[in-house]
Amino acid sequence: MQARSPWPAAPGGALDNEVRAIVTTAAAATAEEPLAEFNFHNIEAYPKLAERGVEVLRFPHAVIEGLCQETTEVVADLAAHDALAREIHDSHMGFLARARAYAPHAELGFLELRQGAEG
Repeated sequence: MQARSPWPAAPGGALDNEVRAIVTTAAAATAEEPLAEFNFHNIEAYPKLAERGVEVLRFPHAVIEGLCQETTEVVADLAAHDALAREIHDSHMGFLARARAYAPHAELGFLELRQGAEG
């Protein structure tokens, strides 16, 4: 799969490197800010929920397995009948494999290490 340029030809000519850097930085900040806000507010809300007796539960393993199975079948069918869906699926699955390998060393790994160091 060939990577597509995020910089199609601009009207009147190509964007210079400074404008590209500004747009790249603004786009990254715009994408990151909502995630940071969700994380912050979820962390702040959790003790308030616990004080009110709310019990946060995970879905049962069987439910997650069923969702995974059904999703896998639906997405495989889409990918089998559409070239763009296949390209997206293959890209996503490749990223997911890399993300799973990295995850123990990312936030979860960091928090576990920090918790061990703090006692």
